[in-house]
Amino acid sequence: MSRLAWSNLPKQVRLAVESQLGATVVQAVSQSSGFSPGSADRLVLSDGRKVFVKAVAADVNPDSIKIHRREAEVLATLPSGLPVAQLLGLVDTGDWVALILEDVDGHQPTWDGDEIVRVLGTLVALASVQPDPAILGTLRQSMNDDFQGWQSLTVDMELRFDDTTNAWIERHQNQLIDLENGAIGRGFSSSLRHASRQHPAASK
Repeated sequence: MSRLAWSNLPKQVRLAVESQLGATVVQAVSQSSGFSPGSADRLVLSDGRKVFVKAVAADVNPDSIKIHRREAEVLATLPSGLPVAQLLGLVDTGDWVALILEDVDGHQPTWDGDEIVRVLGTLVALASVQPDPAILGTLRQSMNDDFQGWQSLTVDMELRFDDTTNAWIERHQNQLIDLENGAIGRGFSSSLRHASRQHPAASK
């Protein structure tokens, strides 16, 4: 995926980011990996600080702009001291959303013994956090739609599968839906469970 560079962002978005940071950007290094079609840049500021900024436009991907807003909302509610990048600022023009985050000098885990222990330790720390129930409720509401796959597929499966596959689904339809519904209950709790794909270090 070809990412937008910092220099490709609208001038008003770049100026708004600099205004919130109280410094100008003197260097920008685009991060090539990740899933968003927007920008993802490690920035060096005129006062020597480093930050991570990612931005996306509604006309590029309306879902991504919603995800960026959602990420900012969740990060703003997390207690201090967690092993997550701190939200430093948010620029939302309506058409563009830019998240300003703490720069994390990290890399993708290599899955050797020491790094596995560190990753598991981080997940344990995050799972112990009890976030705002209102945030969890919103998250559960949004995820419920992702756990309706078998129920929606069985409605029009004759348009999607061959006869053999349809027959198998018909025989197991109720079991598949029960498993799907059960996953919702097992997948949500009162503690914080975090997938690191949204973490800026995952884009470096």
